[in-house]
Amino acid sequence: MDTGHRPISVVLADHNLLIRQGLRRILEEQGNMAIVGEARNAQEALALVQELSPDVLLINVGLPHLGGIPTIRRVKQAAPQTEVVAISAEAGDQVMAALEAGAAGYLLADTEPETLLRVIRGARDGELIMAARPFPGRSGRGTERRTRRFAEGKAGHLSAREMEILQEIAQGATDREIAAHLTISEATVKTHIRSILKKVKARNRAHAVARFLGEPGDGAPGQR
Repeated sequence: MDTGHRPISVVLADHNLLIRQGLRRILEEQGNMAIVGEARNAQEALALVQELSPDVLLINVGLPHLGGIPTIRRVKQAAPQTEVVAISAEAGDQVMAALEAGAAGYLLADTEPETLLRVIRGARDGELIMAARPFPGRSGRGTERRTRRFAEGKAGHLSAREMEILQEIAQGATDREIAAHLTISEATVKTHIRSILKKVKARNRAHAVARFLGEPGDGAPGQR
């Protein structure tokens, strides 16, 4: 989505007024972002997104009156052009559920302001940005086992490089960070990501990661 130099338009969805006020101050004062609407519950969030078509919806997954996860799903059905960033009190099952529902990124409630801004900008630009590991405390060996199962199953046709990139995305790396770590160009990273999405039949990179994280084992929630 090319927005030029105009502010990123954001709708805030959180039942806590003080949290909304704090987010508004950070985004408007530090991030060149315009808060075009605030919602206290799911119904208000849906109505505002449909009316205003913001670039980004920043939503608390614990939103009352329907809940954040079903709201994300409905928002993506009603306004697919709006990217969704989910705020969660903790990493884990809710994160994967948010990605499955269509969120383009997530962050934890205690995230630093600069990380908040990075996640929102990344979501607007079509990148999957995660401010923390989805399942903290998981061993590297557990991730390796999940990768092998994923490679042997629905993603058996992914190349070794594509699996490397998918793992990097799942850990919240940006295209630039992946390129630097793997010593390839950003354009090459994007080409690999397009190939990954096509091969695993994912709507976007968030959906691909949700499927990867949903592989059974090591306590990860199973595939739907």
